[in-house]
Amino acid sequence: MQNSINSWNVGGEMTSERLAIVLIADQAYTEQLTVTMKSIMYHNKAVDFYVINQGIMPDWFRKVRRIVRNLGGELYNIPFDIGLISAEWRTQNHISPIAYAKYFIPRLIDRERVLYLDTDVIVNGNLTSFFLTDLKGFPVAAVRDVDGSFNTGVMLIDNLQWKELSVSDKCLELSEGEKSEHWELEHFNGDQTILNSVFQDNWLELDKRFNVQVGHDIVAFYSNWQEHFCMKDSPLIIHYTTYRKPWNSSTSYRYREKWWDFYNLELSQVLAHHLGEFSLQKEKQGLDFFTLTGTEQFEGIEHLASSFPEHRFHIAAYTEFGSWLSALGQRDNIYLHPECIPATFDQLLENMDSYLNINHGDINETILERMSEMNKPIFSFYATHKGNVPQYLFLRQELEKMEDAIRLFSEIGADKFRQTFKQEELFDISVMSIDETLDELIATDKSLVRFGDGEFSLINGNSIAYQEYQEDLAQEMREILINADKEDNVLVCLPEIFEIFKGNFLQNKDSENFWKNELDYHGRFFQDICKAKRYGSAWISRPYINSEDKSKVATHFEKIKELFAGKDILIVEGATTRAGVGNDLFNNVRSIKRIICPSHHAFSKVDVIQQAILDHAAGRLILLMLGPTAKILAYRLSRLGYRALDLGHIDSEYEWMQMGAETKVQLKHKHTAEFNFDQGIEFIEDENYNNQIVTDLTK
Repeated sequence: MQNSINSWNVGGEMTSERLAIVLIADQAYTEQLTVTMKSIMYHNKAVDFYVINQGIMPDWFRKVRRIVRNLGGELYNIPFDIGLISAEWRTQNHISPIAYAKYFIPRLIDRERVLYLDTDVIVNGNLTSFFLTDLKGFPVAAVRDVDGSFNTGVMLIDNLQWKELSVSDKCLELSEGEKSEHWELEHFNGDQTILNSVFQDNWLELDKRFNVQVGHDIVAFYSNWQEHFCMKDSPLIIHYTTYRKPWNSSTSYRYREKWWDFYNLELSQVLAHHLGEFSLQKEKQGLDFFTLTGTEQFEGIEHLASSFPEHRFHIAAYTEFGSWLSALGQRDNIYLHPECIPATFDQLLENMDSYLNINHGDINETILERMSEMNKPIFSFYATHKGNVPQYLFLRQELEKMEDAIRLFSEIGADKFRQTFKQEELFDISVMSIDETLDELIATDKSLVRFGDGEFSLINGNSIAYQEYQEDLAQEMREILINADKEDNVLVCLPEIFEIFKGNFLQNKDSENFWKNELDYHGRFFQDICKAKRYGSAWISRPYINSEDKSKVATHFEKIKELFAGKDILIVEGATTRAGVGNDLFNNVRSIKRIICPSHHAFSKVDVIQQAILDHAAGRLILLMLGPTAKILAYRLSRLGYRALDLGHIDSEYEWMQMGAETKVQLKHKHTAEFNFDQGIEFIEDENYNNQIVTDLTK
């Protein structure tokens, strides 16, 4: 192969006013070349550009040269014979063969010193001081790469020394054919490997701000390269290394948007900038809203983006985005930041005006805490609420109220908004703890009526798995709730869910997410109907499986057993319930009678069931395990002078506790809570159970 090339002898005297910058590109990379040059010219005047190229059209040079000259510089077109690059030289997919033209810089450029820049960089400031750096006798100054070698994407080159050291010839020799051992290196990195071999330790190491290699950000984060992100000063040159480039990857590494800022910058605007007529740092129009998500489950984002076209909505994730979010990014005011890392979050958060807590799933609470510390409001739906920091909460069905709040915030700013906007207290409802509820039941003769999600659905006009909607059932349950504090001998209970938005929820994450949705859906219902000052805990019958802390559950069951210890009891249950069968839940009672009722849609026989109870209730504590119908019966019976306890799924909970279950395991010999269709049950023949049945209303 030919090892020589004619010098073009272009250039002129190097002065402190005229920078000599070398760029290398081919026709396929003119767009990237232009972006790099725009960033240089935006921050620097009087620059001499030397573009070593293969196949770039003269038309491109004519267009760009006008701007370069207007700024006191010059643009030189230096065609390169690609035939000088052997087809045998190994390269990488993201490295063009013309990158090897770096070898020939001292032969092509007649300047004492040049600054070489890859065309996947942008310049973030004035280069003069950097260009005049004291090289201390070294032929090249550069920034260290992650592998310890110097990165050849930014090199301050002493051209005279390169000629004296015959750098071009040495690079060619090391690159030649099959005899080169460098091609066998596992981590061969093109021209960088060769140039590092030529110079070895004969190079000046520069501070990383002169070549901030952001393409390594993802690997650096997951590999815990702490030093990678440590910087004393802002970057002067940003280098988009690796195959992840701003134009071919949506990965959210640092400074990605800066590249697009210069991509969108018109050449005429570069000139206008130096005339004082334009700035990239123009006054911001509209607000920036931020959401970090781990799912594609959002509430209201499309509506908000449509309602506020003047605002920008940023969505970030630790991972890549799915198809729905990717499509959402086609909107002009929705910006996607996939594969985000903390360093990128830092940049994003500084520029955000508010956080939208409107996605389902978990969150890194540090993000919310930082937004709160920065005095930036957090808007959330009750269903999507996360974290323990103050937030402005809204029902999903009342999205327009969130819109009004955002509109007010955008008009008056964060400080005045905080002073002006009053958060509506939808769930100002007090519920006792399980212990407090049990203690009151032990100390009194009150009956117990428990309400849960099934009852709420029925009251609001919906059927549930084991009870179809009936208007008279819904109305009677509604009246019980309305009159909860008017009956001295009845303790009406609600789930301990109303502290959920204050960080005081006691059940596991699945339960928390479920109840957030329920509260959001039934929001106005709770406000309109739950008027009592205080309620008992409906969870006295569900103390185990969903509890985050199970250390007190055994004590709770001991208190439950105390309610019927030594008493004659009447169990009213569904045909498949068989409460106490196969366990010792009722071993401390004096005697048991049972009334067996339909397992599904029992309310259709409520009056018949009530009469059967009255026939056998004398001298007995009545225990009800019959879904929504149990609420009606317990309340009616209490008004007739009987004590009735609605204990619901107490038996399943007790069985799960005894087996140490972590999830809701189906019981094979009887009904299991939440397994509402009673499939695959193999009843145990139990003579005691059969003898306890005094009435079977299923026949």
